[in-house]
Amino acid sequence: MPSSALTLDPKPRFPAMVWREPGWLWLLVAYGLSAGWPFVALGGGGGLAVALAFGVAVTAGLALVTALGLFEGGRPLRARRDVVGLFLIYGTVASLIAPTVVGLASGATGTSGYDGAMAASLWPLGLMVGLPVALFAGLAFAVVMFVKPPAREPDLEVTAEPRAIERHDDDDF
Repeated sequence: MPSSALTLDPKPRFPAMVWREPGWLWLLVAYGLSAGWPFVALGGGGGLAVALAFGVAVTAGLALVTALGLFEGGRPLRARRDVVGLFLIYGTVASLIAPTVVGLASGATGTSGYDGAMAASLWPLGLMVGLPVALFAGLAFAVVMFVKPPAREPDLEVTAEPRAIERHDDDDF
């Protein structure tokens, strides 16, 4: 009886993303574009522009460190959507932490009545502002930093002679 063991293809179906060369130059361009665009888009002078630029800079740094760790660990990113996903994960965390940090900073000075309940009520607003910013930053980073790998040849084995199919008259089906 033939064995029905599951065999896995040692080559992944989709090849891993490739860093643009020279890596240090494109890394600086991608990081600057992804972290600096909120500052430029909002005029650069207000507190919101500085806060968003700082939040995206931290998010981009964490996503970059995670991507490098995945590459070094043998599980490289296979699509740009993986890079955007990392930005969205860290952007969500940063969007939820930002109102709390502002509350702690203003509460430490004792100058306002900003407390934990008010910080929690601002979480939806933080997500509404932070997630689109993280999405655009991730898209910018992924498009600038990574390129698609060259297409590989399919693993098809071509034989010179086609195999004959044997048919028996006593088959019932």
